[in-house]
Amino acid sequence: MTTIRNKIYFFIFLSYIVLFVGCSAKAPQTTIQKVYIPIKCDVKLPKKPLFDPADPDSLKGLIIYYIQIENLLKGCING
Repeated sequence: MTTIRNKIYFFIFLSYIVLFVGCSAKAPQTTIQKVYIPIKCDVKLPKKPLFDPADPDSLKGLIIYYIQIENLLKGCING
């Protein structure tokens, strides 16, 4: 009778060990990633000058325009 009882206790003990060890999970691994979030930028764009191939000064006006736009948008990114 005691050997049967010991076998039952052993089986229950073994079941608990298998249950707790088998169901335990690894600790979650946390990774840090950069997430880019789109932002609304309230920028008033200057008027774009017209390009005239015959007038070299119009190219200079376009270059200044694009530099201004770039600086305005950099202000949106950097705050």
